Amino acid sequence: MKRSRLALILGAIALVAATAAVVAGQAGAASSSHRGAWKAACTKLMSDPTTREAMLELRTEHVTEMQTWRDTYGSDPTTPQARQALADLRQEHRADMRALMEQFGIKVPGRMRGGMMDGGSGGGMMDGSGGMIGGSSF
Repeated sequence: MKRSRLALILGAIALVAATAAVVAGQAGAASSSHRGAWKAACTKLMSDPTTREAMLELRTEHVTEMQTWRDTYGSDPTTPQARQALADLRQEHRADMRALMEQFGIKVPGRMRGGMMDGGSGGGMMDGSGGMIGGSSF
């Protein structure tokens, strides 16, 4: 009796683990597809000299704004005011990036998340992991 109960419990655990793996794989595929769309958009943006120059000008503006934020909140960046100011700044920078892409007819692929300017580590152009306009270069 105890062996059959143990086998039943182990089988249920295996089923849950397999289901979780399938769901995680599907989420990863969607995320990978999203990253691929952003990579293509960024490549298109940076491959043309005119759009690249506009991007570099935007980068300079964003670096200056981030430095101002750091000068203002650097001694205690965890306060609610500092966090809100940073969130507002990131939202503004995402809007600037979208507008730049739309200005040059580059299709903006869905919502930006994690990598491209949210301070995550998605490896995008403006992420917090030192990408083209990464947080470590400020």
